[in-house]
Amino acid sequence: MKQELRNGNSGSISSVLYGELEENLRRGEQSILFLNRRGASKIVTCAECGATYSCPNCSVSLTYHQGNQMLICHHCGYRRRVDPQCPVCGGETQIRQMNDVKSLYCTNPDCQAKKIKSFSLLVSRDALNIDGLSEATLEKFIARGFIHDFGDIFEIGKHRDEIVEMDGFGEESFENLMTSLDKAKETTLAKVIYSLGIANIGLANAKVICRHFDDDLEKIRHADKEEISSIDTIGPVIAGSLTDYFSNEDNNRKLDHLMSHLTVKKEEKTGEQIFRNMNFVITGSVEHFANRAQAKEFIESLGGKVTGSVTSKTNYLINNDTTSNSSKNKKAKELGIPILSEEDFLNLLQEKEKGEG
Repeated sequence: MKQELRNGNSGSISSVLYGELEENLRRGEQSILFLNRRGASKIVTCAECGATYSCPNCSVSLTYHQGNQMLICHHCGYRRRVDPQCPVCGGETQIRQMNDVKSLYCTNPDCQAKKIKSFSLLVSRDALNIDGLSEATLEKFIARGFIHDFGDIFEIGKHRDEIVEMDGFGEESFENLMTSLDKAKETTLAKVIYSLGIANIGLANAKVICRHFDDDLEKIRHADKEEISSIDTIGPVIAGSLTDYFSNEDNNRKLDHLMSHLTVKKEEKTGEQIFRNMNFVITGSVEHFANRAQAKEFIESLGGKVTGSVTSKTNYLINNDTTSNSSKNKKAKELGIPILSEEDFLNLLQEKEKGEG
């Protein structure tokens, strides 16, 4: 039966069917959880290109049975073996376990799907923020051999004659891209670290690490796992991902190429680090800030960390609708975590500032 792929996320599965998948896990079968740039979901997805394996009969996401390496639909009974080859490049696939999570990976470092996703992260808003480089454009540039590693993006100008003749491009688009690249050359080390796509390292963790090492790349490169693990909120898993990345000679060569085009500035600190070692979650609309991103930057500038989900490590949940029955509010109440409105947060800020004074 022909393999079908679809893009999707866990929200596409009904609660009843999702309950069936959870029951399968309790019976000893293991779902493949794929960690992608947008997080983890209980879906059988290509870890590199984001395509989702779904049942061709009923479109329910398939689970992985470890014993016979079968992808199984527990809704209608459809089953198929795990692909021995990547559907994009034909390279060998391998099931790897990271943090008790089994994921299907293409082992070919030159897989085009992996390159496209890597470059897409690099140019994204939270990374180097380069306008004019969509996934479709990146795919064309990779296919034509214009870019092989991250530093090549900043040398794209040497392919000007070919680019201006491409569909969707022209003189104006090319000049806009050059302007965007020039603007992106000045950045922070945390954004560079995040843009590398190191497993388990998001922007917030990258900022914590860079702050600990005083924005010194060489110190980060040569730090051992024990020292990195000792950083508050980091731990051994993230430390292992970082040290593994920098132990690879090719990774360091590519990073050096990228850094040759960048001017790294230190993170601006607007005041004392009064929120140091404190974790916040922001949800809902905001009034005193332009948006949640601005509120996040403000908290981080004062030493705090902003994460996307409420956990036992969260100190405060900021939500102007403090009485809502949202999932984050419910979780915070279960864990005894204070829920602050923006007014409450600003009052907390004033109290902290007085305490520092």
